[in-house]
Amino acid sequence: LEARIAGNSTCWGLTAPPGSSWAMGCRVVQLISEPSYADMHDSRAIIFRHEGSGDLIIAFRGTKTGKQVMTDLMTQKVEVSLDTFLTVSSSKERARRIVEGVIPEEIEEKMREGTAGKVKILDLLHRDNDDDLPEFLKGRSKAAKALTGFGKLHFGFFSSYSRLRKQVHKAIYDELVTKPGRLLVCGHSLGGAQATACAYDMARWIIPSVKKTLLCNKGKAAADKVSMCCYTYGSPRLGGLKFQAAFDKAVPNTQRIINDGDVVTMTPPKWLGFVHVGTEDVFDYTGSLMANPSLIEKKFANKSRTNASAHRGGNYTKAIKRAYRPVMPIEELLDMIRGAYGYNGECKEGDHWAGSQ
Repeated sequence: LEARIAGNSTCWGLTAPPGSSWAMGCRVVQLISEPSYADMHDSRAIIFRHEGSGDLIIAFRGTKTGKQVMTDLMTQKVEVSLDTFLTVSSSKERARRIVEGVIPEEIEEKMREGTAGKVKILDLLHRDNDDDLPEFLKGRSKAAKALTGFGKLHFGFFSSYSRLRKQVHKAIYDELVTKPGRLLVCGHSLGGAQATACAYDMARWIIPSVKKTLLCNKGKAAADKVSMCCYTYGSPRLGGLKFQAAFDKAVPNTQRIINDGDVVTMTPPKWLGFVHVGTEDVFDYTGSLMANPSLIEKKFANKSRTNASAHRGGNYTKAIKRAYRPVMPIEELLDMIRGAYGYNGECKEGDHWAGSQ
């Protein structure tokens, strides 16, 4: 693979020369990861700016390490406020946190100092029913669209995104305020589930905050440039029905891309209460694209989703590239159809093919 440096005809390999931050017309804004002393999930994300279009892109890494495999297997559900996108404690759990003085920032500081002892991942998550919002949400503006109630999400996926949330908020907000544009949120596999969580979070907190700041400082024209899309590839299911309904309202421009047969897109199973979000786009080996296939189409036109190799990133790239072949001239298309139906002669008057042009 080659990456073309924006504004330069020189092509570089994927390993860019020292000091270079350009790849395929994109500038690397920031690499985001959990701190080494508190790396619970091995979560990783990268933020790019495509200089040609002005699009800001955040991409989440898929499953690659042992910690990430364990994250995938944390299928227990955590209750989350659909308004603040913070976890919700039971009265018993809240009492424990008060008695033990559980404050995520203080625990993380002790982890940095090496004095924390054994830490529960749950104690590193901010709570909706704490006395105050976490520092990184103070001063932000929430979306005007009311989304109340609670949804249940996959603990591993939600927690792994939450560990990056503070950094993501600052980086995306700063970039969009500096240069308004479209935000693209994407990820493959585990990264797809994290991208789904991120897109909902951005829609609730960051996009409204950016628009408000731009409206005050640069005017309506600048604020109107800000929008968001979410693209996931081979994403597992993130949450239940209540989260699905809230997500589809908050992030209507979501494309959930599937390589036909990908087994990971069937996990976690529906019988555990997990469902998908957004518009489903299935690419098959012929380059055909089927949007939101019906049950009958899934049964008879699509492959059974039991194929692990279909989940590989390289196979996603191949399937999508097949869908972008040059448009075939009409004569060539008609010749192909005639050949498929066994007609190889000249079209005569009165013949089925005559006048088909």
